[in-house]
Amino acid sequence: MRPEEAAWIGARLAQYESDALSPMLELGAATAHFRTVLKPHIDREVHAPLRSRGVTILHADIQAGDGVDICGDATRPEIQKRLRAVGAHCVLCCNMMEHVEDPAELARLCDSILAPGGIMIVTVPNSYPFHLDPIDTYFRPSPDQLVDLFPGYKVIASEAVEAGSYTREIQEAGNLPIEIAKAAAKLIVPLGGYQKWKSRVHKFMWLTRPYVVSCAILRKPKTSAKRNAALH
Repeated sequence: MRPEEAAWIGARLAQYESDALSPMLELGAATAHFRTVLKPHIDREVHAPLRSRGVTILHADIQAGDGVDICGDATRPEIQKRLRAVGAHCVLCCNMMEHVEDPAELARLCDSILAPGGIMIVTVPNSYPFHLDPIDTYFRPSPDQLVDLFPGYKVIASEAVEAGSYTREIQEAGNLPIEIAKAAAKLIVPLGGYQKWKSRVHKFMWLTRPYVVSCAILRKPKTSAKRNAALH
């Protein structure tokens, strides 16, 4: 999650009463260390303000670790059962859909675990480098295409949010000459195989143009036709 993306989400969540959001379920949340130390803007902009208001947040991820409340592969029925049991009033699914083979299937899962009338927050890169986690299908939807994955939902907000660039990453990393040398080395040292090398060098296409993230906040109908939520 990019800093501008986190700020966009946090500002809009602040408009809701705590009861309308709690409990919140975050998919692909990673560990507490990731959210608070490696990417502190996630906790600062999104989670901490909600916790201070008494919102219960449960974090789910395929990898076990500190701060992961529900661990497992969301394609497995037993994990889906645990996710549904939360009774989430708000589901947060950020930057996951480019890492699954079928984004529409993931959208159906998100729908199945969100309570009727609940809030869905979903983001996906729109203009962004190739990045493995563990795959990247290069799914890069516009905000409208992202919204289309949730038929029947009311659009509260949708926007293409500019979120920095590779140049800014280099500038913020520390000693600028050293970071420039490291960046240049990525172009010529094919470590880890072609896919990993591609994920390093692809960033150079964003030296002068911004990263962009498609963001949407949607409300699930209080009553709707049953959708096929099972993942196979």
